[in-house]
Amino acid sequence: MRDVERSPARRDATPSSPARRARQSRETVERSSDGEKRREFDDDDDDDEHSDDDLGDGTRDAYVIPPAMCRPLVYTSWFPLAPACVAMARSARDARARGLAALSAALVASSLGHWRGPRWDGPRRTFDLCVVWASVGYGCWLATTMDWAHARGWWCGMPIAFAAYAANETAFRRELRAWRRDGATRERKRYVYRRTTWTHLVGVHAGSSVAASWLAHGIAASRDRD
Repeated sequence: MRDVERSPARRDATPSSPARRARQSRETVERSSDGEKRREFDDDDDDDEHSDDDLGDGTRDAYVIPPAMCRPLVYTSWFPLAPACVAMARSARDARARGLAALSAALVASSLGHWRGPRWDGPRRTFDLCVVWASVGYGCWLATTMDWAHARGWWCGMPIAFAAYAANETAFRRELRAWRRDGATRERKRYVYRRTTWTHLVGVHAGSSVAASWLAHGIAASRDRD
């Protein structure tokens, strides 16, 4: 009877075989790996939730658009280099071309600074808007120094770009007011952010760069004519 009662203890004290130790080691590694994967998955979810909570309420201290979703606007901030290169390649000695190139370079810098982390009340957004309006004013003056054949690209293209900007901005602000009042789903927020980003990309970044490139060609043409 004593031997029977002591047998479990003896079995527990018996050293495990090498095969059993190897199996336990593999199970330990697998549990550790699964735990790491679960923690990484939870961290990713936390990042997504944080981005939506921090960026999706439309308050003045939040981002205009989440940086990860407005990244195409960072890439297309280089578009103003196109008219600058055209102007300097064809009319480098013309003061009008140098002015266009300088403003285009400033526009690239201000746009990159803003869209890398667009804040509603940040100084980079204020600087970007100032450079944009200075460029528009210079372009309007520049268009008056050439005939209609070379200025029409600007006078026809910029109203379209401005209309796209105004309509996009109005629709976006209306959505933000609705979010603050009624809330919105993650899917709705992502849709609005993408729509706003791509409308601004096509209507403003691409449209204004095409119009400015037309002006750059006009500088060279009007210089040849004179």
